[in-house]
Formats: sequence, C-alpha cells, structure tokens
Amino acid sequence: MRRPGVAPTLHSGPTPGWRATLRAVGPTVGLQSGFTVCQFRPWRATMQATPRLTPPRSTMTLQEHTVRAFDADIAGMRRAVVEMGALAERQFRRAVNAMITGDPGLIAQVLADERVVNGLHVQVDELCNRIIALRQPIAVDLREVIGVIHTINDLERVGDEAKKIALKGRSIEPGALQDLHGPVRGMADQAADMLNRAIDAFVRHDSGVAMELGACDDAVDDLRDELVETLVGRMTREPHRVAQALDMILVVQSIERVADHAESVAEYVVNVVQGVDMRHGNLPA
Repeated sequence: MRRPGVAPTLHSGPTPGWRATLRAVGPTVGLQSGFTVCQFRPWRATMQATPRLTPPRSTMTLQEHTVRAFDADIAGMRRAVVEMGALAERQFRRAVNAMITGDPGLIAQVLADERVVNGLHVQVDELCNRIIALRQPIAVDLREVIGVIHTINDLERVGDEAKKIALKGRSIEPGALQDLHGPVRGMADQAADMLNRAIDAFVRHDSGVAMELGACDDAVDDLRDELVETLVGRMTREPHRVAQALDMILVVQSIERVADHAESVAEYVVNVVQGVDMRHGNLPA
C-alpha cells in the first residue's frame, strides 16, 4: 500500500534479485515493503556469535564427595552434642538456684529447658542413626558415633535431674535450711564443672582430662555423704523440718547423679580415644 502524500519511487532498471540483495546487505538480510525496512541476522550467524553456556565440570571424585559429606555429618554431630551439653549444664545451674530461691520464674524456665533438651536428644539420636546407616563408619569413627548416642542419653538424664531439683523449690521454704545452701551450691558447682569438662574432653578427644574426672566424682560423693549425715541429724533435732530435710536429701542425691552422668561421658571419651570400655569400673584417679 502506498503511503498517502508520498509519491512512489520508480526504478528505471530491473529489480535486483534476492541473491544480489543478500550480497549488498552482507551479514543481514533486508525485507523491504514500502518505506519500512526490517533487518535480521541469519540464524547460522547468530548461533556462531552466541557463546555456548557449558556448565562447569566438577573435578571432585565420588570418593572425595563421600568423605566430605561424612566429615560434615560428624562435625554437625559434635556441634549438636556441645549445644545439648551447654543447655543441660545451664538448666542444672538454674535448677539449683530455683530450688534455693523458690523463684517461680526460674522453675518455669527449667521446665522449658527440659523440653528443649528432650528435643535435642531426639534430633541427635536420629542424626547418629543416619550416619551409621548411610556412612557406615568404622574403627574410631564408629566408636565416636556410638559414644555420642550414650552421651546424649546421659545429658537427657541430667535434664531430668535438673527438673526434679527445680520442682523441690515449690516444697522447700526459701528461709529453711539456709545454713546448708552454701555447701549444696558448692557441690552443684563441682558437678556442673565436671559436666563442662567432660563435654569439652569429648569434643577434643582428650582422654587425659576425662580420666581426671574420676577423682572429682569421688569428691562429690564425699560431699553428698556429709550433707546427708548433716540433714539426718537436723531431722532428729528439728522434727518440724523433717519433710524439708527429706526434700533436700533428694536434691543432694540428684546433684550426685549429675556428677555420675558427667563421669559416664568421660568414660565414653576413653573408649573413643583408646578403645577401652570402662563402663563397669571407675576411671583411674
């Protein structure tokens, strides 16, 4: 169609064919219709000008990939044990404070921590089972995974003991047995320190530190015996304090069991590093 107001251009010679047009245009072809010219690049030239996007080829072998995945699982397992151990230790310390002060807020916090510890216990146990099923560890790696399974069981029981201690804060009057608060707190500090050192030794595979905890557990046992003897004498002299003295004895026994769990973790360290099973005997002092 002719554009209005514009005179058409008359060609005096013959219209050039498509071959001549292609030679004149060069790498592009012109399609002329009236005064509108559309040019496009031939598809072969376009394909040659466009670089190919080839994905990078991995140089990692299947064995290297498997080793890296296994190392990542082991590292994640160790981090989870440290997290669970730190939470159990913090919960235990809060429980002792809650028992001494009778603070309802602290008691509630200890109960909330116990639920978190239980959740971590399930998660780490599932991770260990997955490592055994998929990675098939052997030798020291297998001993470490099995040791972690035992360790998290002990940490979960530490959480249970902390819960028992905190709940005694509801029955023991804050002003009662105040002269025993210091010795009880000192005993609890020793048990918490044992737990901290045991977890640290497990992560670092330090069997030397683990063996030192045998003497620490003996010291906690001695403190328990002294406190129980004192509380029994208090019940004889002050019959109206019998119920609270009995509750305090239960608290002291729970603290001693926390130290026992810390010693058990230390035994697993010796088993992982040295391959020696010490669960049915005391650690050498």
